[in-house]
Amino acid sequence: MLPTILASGAFDVELWRPGPRDHGRRADETRRLQNIMAGTSEVGEETQELSNCKKRTISCAAKAAENDEDVDEFDMVYKEIEDRKQWLDDMIALGRGDVYRRQIQNEIAVRIKRLEQLDRARNSSGENSSWQ
Repeated sequence: MLPTILASGAFDVELWRPGPRDHGRRADETRRLQNIMAGTSEVGEETQELSNCKKRTISCAAKAAENDEDVDEFDMVYKEIEDRKQWLDDMIALGRGDVYRRQIQNEIAVRIKRLEQLDRARNSSGENSSWQ
């Protein structure tokens, strides 16, 4: 039985032969991806669109920073507190509240202290307090 199996060639090892090569295309693609990751030339259309969006976001942030009356630090900190409370409520609903509760409560406490500092600064400068 063994001689017939060996004669059939079932245990013969096939030699590996590589497929057709296209080194030029592969090298060009590698170079293009390297340039995209480095942020230099040959940026694709999608990457250009993303960079344009980033530029618009940065310019919007700069405009908001210029308009101090539009961006109030007190309101910003208060919104951060509300965001953290909402996030913690979401985590509790998902059953992960125990993991994050202490950390988020500490972050909220720090922001409440910041609100108190801002409130004292407002009161001392003569502005009305909006947080009671």
